[in-house]
Amino acid sequence: MGDDSFWTFDLFIAELDNLVNHLQLREKGFYVLGQSWGGMLTGMYAARRPKGLLKVVIGGAPCSFPLFVEGGKRQRARLPLEIRKDLEKDPESPEYKRASEYFYKKHVCNIDPMPAPVQATFKNLEDDPTAYNTMQGPSELIVTGNLKDWDGSEEAKNIEGDTLLVNGRDDEVSDLTVEPWFRSIPRVKWVAFERSSHMPHWEERERFMKLVGTFLTKY
Repeated sequence: MGDDSFWTFDLFIAELDNLVNHLQLREKGFYVLGQSWGGMLTGMYAARRPKGLLKVVIGGAPCSFPLFVEGGKRQRARLPLEIRKDLEKDPESPEYKRASEYFYKKHVCNIDPMPAPVQATFKNLEDDPTAYNTMQGPSELIVTGNLKDWDGSEEAKNIEGDTLLVNGRDDEVSDLTVEPWFRSIPRVKWVAFERSSHMPHWEERERFMKLVGTFLTKY
């Protein structure tokens, strides 16, 4: 665990704003696409109505962590009994790790083996889990971090630009926790990818790129 007072939304929003300024995008206008935690960040950044932000894409991002936890419980309830039992064991046990891998293959990335950049992401997370452990918790299945009670649905009402919501049909970020974005954002479109879990940008890449490209350039 890291410092709760350091690893906050405000930190990442400030860093994203610094990047926009560094790239001199403010006057020409820009889009922001965020996936998973990046989607949460994108939504909260857009809610502050930064100058120059034109459109927003929020991919596989919960609008509420309590709803994310509830959605996860419902997904685990549909897993085979043996897997459910193993997920109740010590997170350091071989049984738990095998069951967690089963969940990840079903609800996080259904490509086997995972694409190299995805594997690299998990390796980076393993090498330095400070931010993840502090804000989320030890895994996608155990939420104990400082975001565990977070809900962005009220702030999402402040998002002004056209917004595209994306998730997968088997996404760990289930419809239950995407729906508050849809209800709160004034100008929004929501697309669920039928053959995807949490990563349609990999799992249905051609359709994903076409959808996002069209949204950003045609509307």
